[in-house]
Amino acid sequence: MSPFSPLPVDGENVSLSNERSHTRSPPAIERGRRSSKSSLDIMPIHALAQLPGWFASLIVVLLGLAVGSFVNVIIYRVPRQMSIVTPGSRCPFCHTPLGVRDLIPVISFLLLRGRCRSCRHPIPLRYPVVEGLLGMLFWVVWQRDGLNWSLPQDWAFVSAMVALGAIDLEHRLLPDAITYPGFVLAVGLPALLERHSHFPWPGLESSWAVSLTWGLVAASGIVIIAVEWVDYILIGRHLEAQEAGEHPTDARMTAEEDGASGRVFLPRPRLMLSTIALGIALAGLLWVKRAMGADGPGTTAADAVVDACVGAAFGGGLLWILRFAYFHLKNIEAAGFGDIKMMMMVGAYLGLSQTIVTLIVASACASVIGLILIFRHRDRHIKIPYGFFLAIAATVTLLIGASGAAWPGGF
Repeated sequence: MSPFSPLPVDGENVSLSNERSHTRSPPAIERGRRSSKSSLDIMPIHALAQLPGWFASLIVVLLGLAVGSFVNVIIYRVPRQMSIVTPGSRCPFCHTPLGVRDLIPVISFLLLRGRCRSCRHPIPLRYPVVEGLLGMLFWVVWQRDGLNWSLPQDWAFVSAMVALGAIDLEHRLLPDAITYPGFVLAVGLPALLERHSHFPWPGLESSWAVSLTWGLVAASGIVIIAVEWVDYILIGRHLEAQEAGEHPTDARMTAEEDGASGRVFLPRPRLMLSTIALGIALAGLLWVKRAMGADGPGTTAADAVVDACVGAAFGGGLLWILRFAYFHLKNIEAAGFGDIKMMMMVGAYLGLSQTIVTLIVASACASVIGLILIFRHRDRHIKIPYGFFLAIAATVTLLIGASGAAWPGGF
């Protein structure tokens, strides 16, 4: 594709049913942490299950390619604080509007031989790589999940991981515009869809599980903003003062003066309000679901939400303790706060057990690559894009979670 804009994606072309036709379709494999409670047979889009296996696979891959095109737009525009809707597709070098023939995922890149049709500027290789990678990941996730409620959620999760990993690799940045709503959705969707937790929590009586579930979901947007506020008070202001060129001691004094004067950090107001509203909206959907007589949030939903919150607290908290300790002991930033917010999002989606594995894999990969770069460049202060390794580890952990459940001690 010419890389710079998404193709329209029609979600209603994808079936999410557990039913199978007489032709071969991928087996539904239960997730390691949770499994779907019910299929989507009641929805008219279950026709995908009735298609021949090869044709259904083709549709899934094409959907992944199209989503990859959209993810490329996110990767390019979000770090630059540009709208992902307007202006229309255009070359970022000569700004010439792109036509339909320039927007075919992967194929346009090959036909154009990797150059813009107008200015002949080389198109970054990232564009076909992201599109092809998501086409492959969509197919792998489909083969793993089968057609059930987990499928669209896992597709969205791997898409977010690809976007965050690519942005961090290119810009050393993990945008709040992805991690904030990602965290809230990772906390709220388990309750709304009542996914079974692989790690049930004792003591969640149904009499108060509903209130617990609603409360955690409604407060999720406030929680991540509060965590950002606390980090800024304890660490962020000191780092800002240091970057401004002040002596570390003076930086701490400046930070203390900022605290005394009541000046604190908050995210952009629109993002902050929309994040809070998203959590409240998900809690409202839970209430509507229960009021309409559907299966309301009970102990199953509470297990899933508590597992999400504990996973987020463990993953994000562990990285934040490392960040806090290194700053106050060595006066350096061992982990960026963007990494912590991404870890909260990943921990909430994967749950506690898979979060532990994700942290181990990401840290091991980052350490090995970091040591190689240090020895190669003779520089101990090279910044490692930890979010990139975290995205890889989270995706791998998600994909092997089902088989990992059979490991000693579970997964």
